[in-house]
Amino acid sequence: MKKIILPSLFGLLLLGSCKKDYTCSCTSTSTRTDSSGPSVDVTNDKVTFTKVSKKFMTDKAECYSTESTYTNAKEEMLGINPSTFEVMYGPVTYSTVNTCTISK
Repeated sequence: MKKIILPSLFGLLLLGSCKKDYTCSCTSTSTRTDSSGPSVDVTNDKVTFTKVSKKFMTDKAECYSTESTYTNAKEEMLGINPSTFEVMYGPVTYSTVNTCTISK
């Protein structure tokens, strides 16, 4: 029985760790929000790596999803008031969401 189980297990390990072609597809959504409302920028990226492991894709190719938000502690210049010609200042919040998927 051991003669069948051990080679089978070894074969499965080899098949599971084979290097393959993987594609990393990411959608990045960047939002800048101030008193006049949000401004959104969306970009899509796709990169294909040949003969790599799935671990390589997450560790070295950095193909994983992230999310971050930052509010500027200092008030930024938002523009000029057209009726008074005064410079307008206010807080600005930046947020970025990267959604990535790995496919074969």
